[in-house]
Amino acid sequence: MAPLVAVAIAAAGAGAAVATYAALRRYKTKTQCPDDDSIVTITLPSWATPPATDTNTTATTTNSNNNNTVVENSNGSTEQSSASSSSSSSFNLQQYAHHKFTSDNEMMFIAISLSDANVTMNSGGPFGAAIFERHYYCENVATEGDDVDNSTSSPASSYCTLVSIGMNRVVPLNNSTCHGEMVAIQLAQKKMGSFTLNMMTTSEDEDAGGENTNEGKNKQQPRQRQFELFTSCEPCAMCLGATLWSGVSRIVCAATKDDAQEIGFDEGPVYESSYTHLENCGVKVSRGVMREEAQRVLRRYAETGLIYNR
Repeated sequence: MAPLVAVAIAAAGAGAAVATYAALRRYKTKTQCPDDDSIVTITLPSWATPPATDTNTTATTTNSNNNNTVVENSNGSTEQSSASSSSSSSFNLQQYAHHKFTSDNEMMFIAISLSDANVTMNSGGPFGAAIFERHYYCENVATEGDDVDNSTSSPASSYCTLVSIGMNRVVPLNNSTCHGEMVAIQLAQKKMGSFTLNMMTTSEDEDAGGENTNEGKNKQQPRQRQFELFTSCEPCAMCLGATLWSGVSRIVCAATKDDAQEIGFDEGPVYESSYTHLENCGVKVSRGVMREEAQRVLRRYAETGLIYNR
């Protein structure tokens, strides 16, 4: 699978093409050297890391497996949080691996729990996110081009499974791009083996879904897979853009932009028209789900946490 990485190349003047080509050659060489310190690794904190046999929780710019559960910072120190230090704050991804989520509140509870544990364990900012895939029991499953309102899908017709989790890792990893949504998106795309979650099903996907009861033509015909991003707070400008390009079919938010800015975070140029643009592009939007619970996490973090901006 292609590595997950962001490359910025600045070149100007007559030598721009040459400089760009040379930079790409250097980048290609670096990505083939797993020991290079400049390679970026996105990791979950140890309290949220599943057993070492699961390699889907680390997104790295190399193809080598990284099963370490202790996060080492750039200064050589390790985070002091661990699953054993606070069992009430640990998040065992494995226990949700086969769980069937049937309501927005149930899925948002995961995102808010991640944000709350991240504050408790001092392993990042007060933001959590999770990506789920929707599966259908009934015959009238969504096919490519269908306009399906997931927010009204009943438990009898569909359920969701957990694909990835993410939480804010900006300060521990010294990386301003490691917002909760960004981490969840990167890990989901790594797990799916695709640069986008705008994907079609295969017969193997239907089998993996577990209980899709469609036989015959529905099982043979590809259909649009539906991935939904749940986040404990409305995204900043960066994460809202990433939501559009990620290929998710729906985003569900808890706390608002105003809630985050109330404690000092700068969310950037996010407007109502930003959400209108998402919807015009086919991404369904639900906001204010369990807002009060998410607000409490933000306010608790504001008492002692670092409010970082640019």
